[in-house]
Amino acid sequence: MDLTLCSASIFNDIDCYVFDCSFESDHIPIVTSWSKLQNAYKYIKTITWNPIIKKSTEIFHSTNQPTIDAITSQISMTISNHTTCKILENIEYPPWWNAACHNFSRLKKYAWKKARRNISSSDWINYKKYRSKFKFHFKRAKDNYWDNISKISHNPRMFFKILNKLSNHTNPNVKNHDIIFHNSRYVTQPKTQSNIFANHFSIQTTEVQPISIDYDSGNESLNRNIEFWELKRAIQKTKNSTPGADNIPAIWFKNLDDASLYKILFMFQQHLDFSVLPKHWKHAIIIPIPKPNKDKTKVTSYRPIALTSVFCKIFERILAHRITNFLTCQKKLHSNQHGFLPFRDNHTAIYKIFTAISEARKNKKNFVGVSLDIKSAYDSVHIDELIYKCLQLGITGKVAKWMHHFLQERSFQIRWRNTLSDTNILFKGLPQVASSHQSFL
Repeated sequence: MDLTLCSASIFNDIDCYVFDCSFESDHIPIVTSWSKLQNAYKYIKTITWNPIIKKSTEIFHSTNQPTIDAITSQISMTISNHTTCKILENIEYPPWWNAACHNFSRLKKYAWKKARRNISSSDWINYKKYRSKFKFHFKRAKDNYWDNISKISHNPRMFFKILNKLSNHTNPNVKNHDIIFHNSRYVTQPKTQSNIFANHFSIQTTEVQPISIDYDSGNESLNRNIEFWELKRAIQKTKNSTPGADNIPAIWFKNLDDASLYKILFMFQQHLDFSVLPKHWKHAIIIPIPKPNKDKTKVTSYRPIALTSVFCKIFERILAHRITNFLTCQKKLHSNQHGFLPFRDNHTAIYKIFTAISEARKNKKNFVGVSLDIKSAYDSVHIDELIYKCLQLGITGKVAKWMHHFLQERSFQIRWRNTLSDTNILFKGLPQVASSHQSFL
């Protein structure tokens, strides 16, 4: 193939790349795909929260001593029963298009057809009513969308990334590649592909020799009972991100009443006292996300994004706030640490470096800077040694014991092309969202 031409209107939907395998042919294969031919439908998921919260309150009040496992299974089933997925037509929608825009758009079209057919004043009034409601929800969704973009406008890289998506015909979803090249062969089965990703992400995890640890219980400030304000604060700080395998999002916690939250507080306190963790707290669903400008047929071109239980995220946030407050008040951290600390971030680190460079230039001296990027830093952490370091810093008692049990023998599955891989066990390394261990790494 010497030359290929296509219309400018479909250029952004065309993907063309060269395979590095000739399949025992004297020609090099070139794969050209058009997204319009792949039946890539857009889904709008609608969740009715009022009956879910009502049913959740009944579940909490009907049980005197609820457990996390029982509550999670019942709530997950309730959310699934009140969740509907609508498949939109295969047309280009603006990136701020949501369920309200979709519903009132259909009602407006239906009222328009009915008004033209019957030619009555009541039908025209209904059409104008739905048209005004559609304009209202469309404008509100558009304003909210651009407000969220303006919040990250200080990050030029993220801002231009969003503009690039908009220029490529609105809100494209991340598309998985149908072919994976592994061990000099091409794999097309989704189940086999997901297992290949699982083996790749767990290839460095081997069972290690345990260290005997005495947790001690001398630190009363860290090991005190969980208070209600701590739970409320952790829920408010939790983002409405994608939930884990239990399918319970953070918005469910934010809509619960105080009586239900006290039940959750009681369950959290039991887990802290006895260091018994539900299995789904130690289980993660990993989504491989392709790296930009990389060959999508190779597993090394993907980075893992872990989805974990929001129940566990809230509990971790409570412990993370306690640990951070203890380390900063006791001055256990180095003065030059800027990551994962309040009132410190990469901007304060850059300002300190810039000040040192300016001082060296002013005094006509040299300034030497060294940047290190440790490969697989989180994945290579030895769990027992990390807990031993926590004990040396004064993080002892129930908190240290819970953290140790939380990090041991974690499991994960790969979700790839709507298929889950086999379960894999991790013997070392930290989970991707473990906020309670970032302060002292």
